[in-house]
Amino acid sequence: MDLKYLVLVTGLPGTGKSAVSKVIAQELGWDLHTILDARRDSGYSRYDPRTVLFGYQELISRMNHSMARGRNVIIDALAHAQVTRYLIFSWVESYNHKGVILECQCPSEVSISRMGGRANKDVSLIDDPADEGVYWKCAVKYQDLDRFVQRHDVYLFRYLSHQNVFVRVKSDPEGIPLADRIEDIITKHFK
Repeated sequence: MDLKYLVLVTGLPGTGKSAVSKVIAQELGWDLHTILDARRDSGYSRYDPRTVLFGYQELISRMNHSMARGRNVIIDALAHAQVTRYLIFSWVESYNHKGVILECQCPSEVSISRMGGRANKDVSLIDDPADEGVYWKCAVKYQDLDRFVQRHDVYLFRYLSHQNVFVRVKSDPEGIPLADRIEDIITKHFK
């Protein structure tokens, strides 16, 4: 893979974003940056809609630092709004990277069940991670990815985590090796 990539792993809570992001980053040796780490390291002790932008500013700063060093990057973030996605992907051409979105999906009842088994280690950053209301708050705000992808030069892959199925929604011949590699990693680790 000669191309450099910025992969945004996104999706609603409980769909497998963090697990998938970690496995791909470890297998490929890529830099991994998460919105939770950016918020935590920036000193935001409680989720507050007024400070969301500051967390994303830190995340984007870390992403830019990695891309400036010629590294491939994985971002683990809900990135529910079109404007947030735009802020993330507005930098890829400057660093000669290709933008990729990997959206994790599963039925709401599966996500909520998974959330119920989470530890409360990040309760200071988000509402109780086992609270079903967190899922529905995010679901209401989550904006359609297909419209974003139609307007921007990014690949779109989907991982249906409840079925362990990888779907290539938008790509081109240059994206095939990356899609093949990600699919192999995911299906190997999440049987």
